Amino acid sequence: MLNNTHWDALIPHNDLLNGIHDFYWIVGLVLIFFTFFSIVFREQLFVSEALLATVVGIVVGPDVLKVFTPEDWFGAHDEIVLWEISRLVISFQCLLVGINLPNNYRSFLVTDMMFMVGPVMLCMWIISSIGIHLILGFTWADSFILGACITPTDPILASAIVSGKFSEKHLAPAVRSLIMAESGLNDGVGLLFLWIPFYISRVSPTSEAVGWIFVKVFLYQIVLSIVVGLSIGLFFRWSLKKAVSKNYIDASYFPLICVALLFGTVGMLTRLGVDDLLGCFFVGYALSYDEWFLNNLGGPHVFEMVDSFINMIYFFVLGALLPWTKFYEIGLVKLICLSAFVLAFRRLPAVMAFWKFVPSLKTRKDAFLTGWFGPIGAGACFYATFAYDLGAHDDLVVSAVFIVFSSIIVHGASVFYLDYLLDEPVSINTIDEHEGDLPLCESLTLTEAGEAMEEGDLPLCESLTLTDDNENSNTCGRVVMVPSKFLK
Repeated sequence: MLNNTHWDALIPHNDLLNGIHDFYWIVGLVLIFFTFFSIVFREQLFVSEALLATVVGIVVGPDVLKVFTPEDWFGAHDEIVLWEISRLVISFQCLLVGINLPNNYRSFLVTDMMFMVGPVMLCMWIISSIGIHLILGFTWADSFILGACITPTDPILASAIVSGKFSEKHLAPAVRSLIMAESGLNDGVGLLFLWIPFYISRVSPTSEAVGWIFVKVFLYQIVLSIVVGLSIGLFFRWSLKKAVSKNYIDASYFPLICVALLFGTVGMLTRLGVDDLLGCFFVGYALSYDEWFLNNLGGPHVFEMVDSFINMIYFFVLGALLPWTKFYEIGLVKLICLSAFVLAFRRLPAVMAFWKFVPSLKTRKDAFLTGWFGPIGAGACFYATFAYDLGAHDDLVVSAVFIVFSSIIVHGASVFYLDYLLDEPVSINTIDEHEGDLPLCESLTLTEAGEAMEEGDLPLCESLTLTDDNENSNTCGRVVMVPSKFLK
């Protein structure tokens, strides 16, 4: 019965509901603001939605304006909520990476990832763990656990780097594909590095621990997730083709199929105890192996807006959840020093050491940008909260979150400065000679550098798609300069 006739009776007085409604209007305003000035943020200032959302989350969070307080929603279950939100966001990104992987890059996937997910990732783990032990004073076991959490690169932040004006200017198409493919794969492979210190430190003798790592982690969690993921993707690609041919379904429902596959794969693989992140990547990889699904989906940008919306919500909540009090308890100076060490030495030296073994990296510039742009994000939060659930101490989660925050700020801001420091655009790269063979041009748009071109000059390729017609050519997917005589 309505007993209050005042105007405030129309306003909810439940604190939890008010907090939820504050979340609605704040996120809405941030999305509108970013959308209205998206070209300014992305193409001129090179500011990603992740950086903007994190900063807004800090400002309106419980430590500054106190407008949005996640503790009112989650209570004492912050770690579990962060764990599951991170799982869904990363799984969605891994699925999209697998779907959007260019068909002309798939032939380079194995050779590229052989080193990027092998020696390079191993060096990233060891270097990060040594820095953690020396700077924070964690035990070697805890250092290698935290090192494993921050080793994978984040597909959310990586996608922001490889999809804008900066990447079109400075990153060859093959390099963009490499960065995205690696971010989708190593988030799943990171589980192996996480389990190694857990088993080594808790199972005796060491030989038994190594045996369990091989059987439980490598064979069951890693290999089985690949097999199951490929099987799901291939089955649904075959089923969808049959359904479309019989007019049971039209392409407008394909995005819904992606969402259904995301929840179904994550739920099933998690219940089986296998690697759900890696499984999602291979579901997407198999589903769009011949690009039939991607073409019917509407192209690689069909999920761009949904992707931006999910990412902004995630990093907005992460910014509001940042535990500043615990940062000071561990030591803010220590955490800053550790973040600086990790961002400088975790990835770049390893990539520079092995870049000549990676076919898609043609120049030192390609290697430098690939080495620098290895951001740390939601994957680190996922693995850190997973380690906490396994018995790791709370300082490990807090340290991982601070490193994620540092990566968002540093990698997000560095794009702006690198654009000015790197004068040479990717479009002036030349074709590598491989025994005189030239790749075939599928499509080509030409612009002349001046009104009159001297004889022997080369036209500039604005866009060029290449196919590798022989085993000796490794220029697939690059934007190059082509002699006029080869275009006739």
